[in-house]
Amino acid sequence: MKKDKKEHDEFLPVFSQLDPLPSRFSQFFDPAYIQSLLKPFHDLFDTAMSLPFFHFDTHETDQEWVLEGKLPGVKKEQIRIESYDHVLTISIQQDQHIEQTNDEKQMTQMFKSHGKFAKSFYLPAYLDVQRIKASFQNEKLKIVIPSKKTKINID
Repeated sequence: MKKDKKEHDEFLPVFSQLDPLPSRFSQFFDPAYIQSLLKPFHDLFDTAMSLPFFHFDTHETDQEWVLEGKLPGVKKEQIRIESYDHVLTISIQQDQHIEQTNDEKQMTQMFKSHGKFAKSFYLPAYLDVQRIKASFQNEKLKIVIPSKKTKINID
């Protein structure tokens, strides 16, 4: 029996070195540790790439079709409006570059993001898509398309 105990004693130094391994291994799977690793990426997707869902209202008169939408936080340079085959597409592109420096940890993090929002509207055939007018003031986009409809008087 003493012989068996002696054989096991020679492995004790090896196992004692492995003692911290389970705690490090469990730390790696600890939700708080994982969240601390993923926080910069979470922040990036929450702020830099967040494009809200924009709502547009349409109304029509005898002379024109009007589309209006509030675009908070959007600049005129980010907006692109295209018309093709009686489909009007409004695109908003957001590019950001974020750099964070932590002197205490001697670390710099750089993130680049690109986000795009696009919405399309099918336009009635009677609209004059060659004369579309758009304006953007106070974060409000307004698009006016004249109508080609003519009222026919009956004699």
